[in-house]
Amino acid sequence: MPRSLRPLLAPLLLTLLLRPAAQANDGAALEARVVELAAHARARTVLLFGVIGLGSGAVVSPEGTVVTNAHVVAGARYAVAQWADGRSRLMRRRGVDYGRDLAVLEPVDPLPAPVPAFSLGTAPPRAGAWVLGCGYPGGLRTTSDPTVSLGTILPARAGSAAPGPGGILDYRKALRSDLAIFSGNSGGPMLDLEGRLVGINGAVDLERAVSLTIPVDAVRERLATLRDGVVVLPSGARLRPDRGLLRAFYRLTDNLARSLPQRVAEATRRAASIEDAAQRRVARVLPARAPSDELARRALGLPRQRALVRFLRSPAARALIAGDLLLTPLGGPFAVASASRVGERRHLELPGGRAERVATSPADDLALFRLPNAIRAPAFSDAPAAPVGALVYALDAEGPLAAGVVSVPPRPTSATLLARIQQGSGLPRGALALVERLARITGLRALRELAEQLRRAGEVRARFSAGTPPRSFRRVLSVDAPIPPSRLGAPVVDREGRLVGVAAGVAHHGTAYVVPVDRIRAAFRKTLGGTSSPRRRPRLF
Repeated sequence: MPRSLRPLLAPLLLTLLLRPAAQANDGAALEARVVELAAHARARTVLLFGVIGLGSGAVVSPEGTVVTNAHVVAGARYAVAQWADGRSRLMRRRGVDYGRDLAVLEPVDPLPAPVPAFSLGTAPPRAGAWVLGCGYPGGLRTTSDPTVSLGTILPARAGSAAPGPGGILDYRKALRSDLAIFSGNSGGPMLDLEGRLVGINGAVDLERAVSLTIPVDAVRERLATLRDGVVVLPSGARLRPDRGLLRAFYRLTDNLARSLPQRVAEATRRAASIEDAAQRRVARVLPARAPSDELARRALGLPRQRALVRFLRSPAARALIAGDLLLTPLGGPFAVASASRVGERRHLELPGGRAERVATSPADDLALFRLPNAIRAPAFSDAPAAPVGALVYALDAEGPLAAGVVSVPPRPTSATLLARIQQGSGLPRGALALVERLARITGLRALRELAEQLRRAGEVRARFSAGTPPRSFRRVLSVDAPIPPSRLGAPVVDREGRLVGVAAGVAHHGTAYVVPVDRIRAAFRKTLGGTSSPRRRPRLF
């Protein structure tokens, strides 16, 4: 080989030699970036309390300017924004565009100090790009932590004319993604991997389990044009807030809206007791029904699943199968299953013999079984605490079942929160009747259109029946993996194949609840005794 070519070939050879290592590290690099972005997004995403609805918002200026969906803050020009650290501020609507489903809000009083804010992306992300979503599905809860979801941008559908909530709002130019967003996520940010705001999440196409997001160019345009309280109707007509019937309408609603801070503060203080009392009424609020796997199955076919599964290292163990049930081996002769799925059964038939039920933890909805002597399933090693944004995988007996990220750290979860995610958090009882009455009194076209939008939104929400019956959990982490309800009891592992926990509940096709492995071992400590998962020994040098 001529010496003159050696300097040119050396970098090429080095690249070829390092390529497998680089590919192996792709998952680690993506995970590290998502964990970092999750913290970035959570500090810049707010929970919004409107007069007739709840939703999310994206902070876009250090002065506290917030962009959200029009349907989140419809019906009045004031709302309350609550940050993840518990701070809250009364906000005034700077303008609203009902056609594009965007609204801009500003603090009524100047903030005492600048707040973290998103920078706007220069262009919408391309198909296949990774994106992160952040928001508050289910609305009010006992903690202020928003949830995060990881997804990819999907190709635009030729000729599609996807409607927004209620079928009126214009989502024809919306970004399509496989982010897991639900009622309460409306108005929350979509970010690229640089942490820039590239869209505002607003709707879900239930036929395809696809999320719809208003792109950043529309956001930028509305930030420039929505001023002085202007109201833009779906027809394009612009209304001034200080003229005609709109002025009269605001006189009716402003006093109610200005009392929001006190009402929100009281509701937040009483959240825990409200949840405890409301849990007894959930069965009457949400009718009994059989959980459906349909939406989860659709979500499992989306690109995100294939992209994430390739990052999973081969786990040392798998789920065990007992008829239509999955069990997670805990080491030694023990395995755990979903108590709701097991029902009253005291024994389960496995291919190698009969497993006996030895304990139940109602607070975790888990049942512990002793395996027959003929079965000694390989055990998982226990994973360390998984941060928000960490990659996780649900397994069945053959391998990966579903993939996603940790959306929220371990916390108590109430039955009413699950019910609100499934039923829709944006419409309190009587809201539609109130809007219809105001529309008749004022004759405002905007209110008539809003009433129609809310009516159709209720019909859409009625189809959100993908989760398990609502119940409370002592301590669970939330993941955005689309685990079918029929696969509860599945082990959930991290990227290294270590056991994070066991799937115990599903709020929707992209919100699953996982009982952490340390909680499982604590709940069954008396029965498990000294049995523990094998740990990897440290390497000695």
